[in-house]
Amino acid sequence: TLSTMDAERFRALIEEIGHEQKPFRRRLLIYYFLSLLGERIGTDSEGRTEIPQYVLEVISYLEHHCSEHIVTSDLARRMHVGRTTLMTEFKRYTDSTVGEYLAACRLKHAILSLREGKTLEEAAERCGYSDVSGLVRLFRRTYGMTPRQYLKQLGE
Repeated sequence: TLSTMDAERFRALIEEIGHEQKPFRRRLLIYYFLSLLGERIGTDSEGRTEIPQYVLEVISYLEHHCSEHIVTSDLARRMHVGRTTLMTEFKRYTDSTVGEYLAACRLKHAILSLREGKTLEEAAERCGYSDVSGLVRLFRRTYGMTPRQYLKQLGE
């Protein structure tokens, strides 16, 4: 069972997901919701397994270590599963590859940094890019615009 605080947190997050217009941001919020939910569930009363624990651990690891250089085979070893198993199950439960999810995490951290007033250089460093060009490429690929254009669109 969920505590009242957890239930309220989940309810607020579900509302935010429902109101989000941008598909990529909506997907990020869903991943975040799943990672939170995964921390509180395991097996239901009928013995069915929900999201495998190692998939939840990978999601959490990516969220907290997105600024690092991450290799799927190293991640699989860390989780004590095969690389192919990790990639297959991760895709099955998140509907994205490990690389796509990592890019989404980096983008989320970059946006947070920029909203906090950090420079592009600081945001790039925070999310694992050695220079601004990688971050700008990610923004262009995802949103079709530069980080500055994105912030201007948000009114910041």
